[in-house]
Amino acid sequence: MKKIFSLLCAAIVAVTMNAATYNGNCGANAKWSLDTSTGVLTVSGSGAMYDKAAPSEWDWYQYRGNVKTIKFASGSSITYVGAYAFSQLANVSSIDLPNTVSSIGKYAFSGSGVKNVTLPTSVTAIGESAFNGCSSLYAVRIPSSVKTIGVGAFNFCYKLESVYNFATTPQTLTDDIFYDVNTENYKVFVPEQSLSAYSSAAYWKDAPLEAMPTCGDNLTWVFLDGSGLLIIDGTGAMYDYEGESDVPWKNIREDIKQVALPEGLTTIGENAFYECLTLNSITIPESVTTIGDYAFQSCEALSSITIPKTVTMLGHWVFLACISMTAIDVDAANPNYSSEDEVLFNKDKTNLIQYPIGNPRTTYTIPNTVKKIEEYAFYHGGALTSVTIPESVTTIESYAFNSCASLNSVTIPKSVTSIGMYVFDLCTSLTAIDVDAANPNYSSEDGVLFNKDKTMLIRCPAGNSRTDYSIPNTVTEIMEYAFDGCLALTSVTIPESVTTIDEGAFGYCYSLAEITNYATTPQSLGYWVFEEVDKANCILYVPAESVDLYKEADQWKEFDIKAINEGQGVEKVQGDQVPSTKVLRNGMLFIERNGKTYTMQGQQIQ
Repeated sequence: MKKIFSLLCAAIVAVTMNAATYNGNCGANAKWSLDTSTGVLTVSGSGAMYDKAAPSEWDWYQYRGNVKTIKFASGSSITYVGAYAFSQLANVSSIDLPNTVSSIGKYAFSGSGVKNVTLPTSVTAIGESAFNGCSSLYAVRIPSSVKTIGVGAFNFCYKLESVYNFATTPQTLTDDIFYDVNTENYKVFVPEQSLSAYSSAAYWKDAPLEAMPTCGDNLTWVFLDGSGLLIIDGTGAMYDYEGESDVPWKNIREDIKQVALPEGLTTIGENAFYECLTLNSITIPESVTTIGDYAFQSCEALSSITIPKTVTMLGHWVFLACISMTAIDVDAANPNYSSEDEVLFNKDKTNLIQYPIGNPRTTYTIPNTVKKIEEYAFYHGGALTSVTIPESVTTIESYAFNSCASLNSVTIPKSVTSIGMYVFDLCTSLTAIDVDAANPNYSSEDGVLFNKDKTMLIRCPAGNSRTDYSIPNTVTEIMEYAFDGCLALTSVTIPESVTTIDEGAFGYCYSLAEITNYATTPQSLGYWVFEEVDKANCILYVPAESVDLYKEADQWKEFDIKAINEGQGVEKVQGDQVPSTKVLRNGMLFIERNGKTYTMQGQQIQ
């Protein structure tokens, strides 16, 4: 029994030794720790790391086979990576230096397994042979901050393909830094305006130089394919682009996952990152003052954004259709913009600019400071089922709630005096639009939106389940897309009062099988009024004396046209197992059922 216990203890000790944590000092104010169970070597503290004369002098060298990741602890401010510090760490494939490191010592990463090196803009010096013998290294990004590069910095990097050097003035080299690299395929990209300078500079002139593409007068860019990182470097304003097909990274925009923007950038151009569908991370530096129209539109993977205090101008629809966006935050010190509950406003919150449409909340109450809901503010707000509009709001601009597929009801307060176009279009769950009776400009009846005197029918909610609808005989104009997408609608009655039916008014009413139209003269129709309606199998009832006119009228002539017979039932329909008859009397359609007469809305009149 004692022997078994001893063997068990030995097994426990062995497991403990195989998953140990080691630590020590690596600088006067710097420490290190290694967790062999995770392979993470963490450096923390501040200032310079020690220099060593060989890799084996570093305490972690004896555990080098366990090291997979080098991590600089959050809040640390290491300024110098010591000589040979991470040399021969063959299992480390990437490095992420903090933006406090200004210098990299000789042989610091030599012989390591790093594949892709992006140095922070804090680095000014790369030491002798710093990446010598990194046989897996294929791409290096050298920021414009680097002034000196030591001899042999990238020698014997056999797989090196791309070096991006953003310095406008070639660094002075005293010997080759690319000896015995991938000589057949590697390229060194430099700023376009500096190509001639590099072409005559010692040792640089022997490299296969190419001009780096530009995105501003003083801005260049590169894309690191392996990491999905788009890097922009330089100063000043980005160019504006007319559309996504004009941006210089148009052919790779769906591969861009991260964007690194430099301090010194002042303007993010129009359409700059439009439809970068996989872009999920970007930090806007505090040098930026302007973000152009559509700059991040349709960045479907972007989940959050922080607008710094320096941004004083946001273009139109900057974050439109960012379907994963859960939060838009604004620095409290910004003079022109603000945020509350992750929603973007102007500074005094009188304009609601953009709701983050990927936010999972289902209800939202607009602050009572808001006077205007801007264009596309809630466009495509998929999770929202209810939005409360306060009586402070006077203006709802076009498309404000367009395509809010889960929104099921909305109430327009008496304060709203202006509603733009297509505000509630494609709201496929919307069953009712109600208007405060005291509103001076708008009204509602049976959940349908009208102007105040009901001469204009503005919008029938697409999610309403009614199958038959009779338009009130006060209406003279059916507005654009008024019934668009009303999938349940099978029958509609148009009174003689209607003289104009605007574009797309009954588009995509797939179930529409019958229209009764009392106008003796065919109405003026906009474009595509009945788009996607099966007109050949939809009966159009019109006054008997007007049948020939409708058969000649554009769009109307495509229907199965029949005459309405005064005083006779148009058709028999079943309702509650009791036969019903539609009858025409004095130009109005009524329903007779069981000896009683009803309006088309179901109100008994006798």
